[in-house]
Formats: sequence, C-alpha cells, structure tokens
Amino acid sequence: MLLPVQQVAADLINHPQAGEAHYRAAVSRQYYALFILARDKLGIDQREEVHQAVAEALTERNQKAGMYLSQLRQLRNRADYVFPSGDTWKRAATVHQSLAESMAKTIEALK
Repeated sequence: MLLPVQQVAADLINHPQAGEAHYRAAVSRQYYALFILARDKLGIDQREEVHQAVAEALTERNQKAGMYLSQLRQLRNRADYVFPSGDTWKRAATVHQSLAESMAKTIEALK
C-alpha cells in the first residue's frame, strides 16, 4: 500500500501527458513521503536541520535506509533547483518510485 504522498508521485509518473515537470515533482514527492514517514517513526520534532537529523537518526537505525534517504534528498534538491533538462528525469522518477516504496516498508518496520 502506498502512502498518500507516494500515490501522488505515482500519479505524476503515470499521467498520460507526463513530462519533465511531472517527473521532477514525482522525485520530490518520493523524498518527502520517506522523510515524513521516517521523521514521524523516529519521533523527531525539531525544526532546525530536521532533514539532516532525520537522515542521521535513520542511518543509526538502518544504514541502508538512511543512506537512501540522503541520496534521494540530493536528487530531490536537483529536481527542485537545477534546471538542465533531459530524459534522465523520467528514468530517475520511475526507478526511485519502486525503491521508495520498498524503503517505506523498511522504515515502517523499524522498532
């Protein structure tokens, strides 16, 4: 089962007229789905440097999940702030959709 934000990402990727903006937005939504899930699961409620704090805390609990979240954050930053275009965004959005779904299950299973 997809988280609501992950479903938005999937809808963007599968939109009949999907283009670069859809794929970039999907990458961003994939990151935020995992970030919010991890933040809430780990009970982190700080405001400053929260993205870094979540990644570090997640890495302590599950190194693979923490590293993936950090990598997805870097990709999200490029999707949101770097404007060179190309077909790579479709591939990135599609690949990370399945990886993010898998990682969400990993994060949800944390004790």
